[in-house]
Parts: sequence; C-alpha cells; structure tokens
Amino acid sequence: MSDPQAIMPNGQPFEYWTDETAYTKTYHVACGHPGAGDDKDGSAERPFATISRAAELLQPGEKVIVHEGVYRECVRPARGGDGPDRMIAYEAAAGEKIVI
Repeated sequence: MSDPQAIMPNGQPFEYWTDETAYTKTYHVACGHPGAGDDKDGSAERPFATISRAAELLQPGEKVIVHEGVYRECVRPARGGDGPDRMIAYEAAAGEKIVI
C-alpha cells in the first residue's frame, strides 16, 4: 500500500510494509542498567549500553528493545529488513522514556 503524501527523493511513492515478522531474536539496550556494556550479549540480563552496538548486529527477522535512558549517539543501522516477514525493529520498552 502506498501513501500518495509520502514521496521519495526520486519521485517514487514510499512503499509501506505491514510488519508480519515472527522475530527470531530480541536484543536489549539499557544504558542505565548496572551490568550494561557493548561487550555484553544483549540479553535482558546483560544488555548493550548503546543502540549503535545493537544496530551493528541486527539481522533481518530480529529486533531490539531500548530501555529508559538518554542515548547520546547517532545510530547508523548496518542493514535493513528483507520484507514484511523479515523486518528489523527498534522498539522502546513499554512505558519507558527514551531520548536519542
């Protein structure tokens, strides 16, 4: 489905996808967690400290949940999804305030 209001710089309409992904892996980022570090595994117990670290690793079909905090970084995702059933998602943790 296309929104005629969303036009790409090349003049083509932006194609939207409805997320149909069954995510195979979930990473966590929590800069305020005492055990956080970019050398950790990105689990809820051992989260990354930066969104950029997750962005380096995320593959199609995976997502990252970002927990409350101020993230003073410029995030440059290494890759995008492959389609509506293999997207990459960046999500704020439910009810938590995120500032990037």
